[in-house]
Amino acid sequence: MIAPWGTPVQLIPGGPTLDGQWIDIGLKLVMGWLLVGATGFARAMAIRACGDPTPVLTGHLTAAPHRHHSLFSTWLIPALFLHLFRGTFTWPNGVAIPHDPRRLSNTGRLLVALSSPLTSALLGLAALGMIAGLVPGIDLMLGDPAFAALQSLSFLGLVGGLLHLFPVPPYEGGEVVRFLLPGAFLKKAWDVVGRLFGLVLFVSFYLFLMVYFIPSLSWLSAAVRPHLEPILVPLWRWIVMVITGIASLSEQVYWLVREG
Repeated sequence: MIAPWGTPVQLIPGGPTLDGQWIDIGLKLVMGWLLVGATGFARAMAIRACGDPTPVLTGHLTAAPHRHHSLFSTWLIPALFLHLFRGTFTWPNGVAIPHDPRRLSNTGRLLVALSSPLTSALLGLAALGMIAGLVPGIDLMLGDPAFAALQSLSFLGLVGGLLHLFPVPPYEGGEVVRFLLPGAFLKKAWDVVGRLFGLVLFVSFYLFLMVYFIPSLSWLSAAVRPHLEPILVPLWRWIVMVITGIASLSEQVYWLVREG
């Protein structure tokens, strides 16, 4: 990030002074918006390559981020998460790319599912390589705006690529599980049961975050925490451990390469 939260920053000499918190939030939101455009385009290309022309007909076969973003899941929810977790966690998502699964083979569905998380992870790794100075002609310093932008991209790309592979629908990891199941019956059963389980887990997880981190909901916390904690606390600890490691990865690689 350009500056720690609470630190006054002047991006332009003589210009207004802003809190580092708002600069960090804004930077991560913009980089998340660009990442949503790239991953949405990759998914649309995979759908088209596997035989379904729907993304072409709906205008989603483009890298323009505004064709893939959502006010709720690309801007509002990520901004709320950044505020609640002081910039350490967010997860921007875009709109679902329209397609007809009946036109895709099982292998095609797998390739489509993997297209977005792999693109996200590759962009995150590319940004990490530029931060570390592994790309000829690019030499960045800690605190530079370009360094902060690439740091945000590496964080969002790697976190997004990992979390999208969570093995329940509607995440792409659920489609990977479906591909591995033998027989049409189990695949159809997974489509129904897996989606129901994924929806319950999704709602429970967001409810868990709300009652833990929004003080005004303390009345709700007493009612739901005993039921959610046994399942979701271990999951949350694992997610925090992974995200904390990814968040510090860019600076660790930066110093490792330069001191080596």
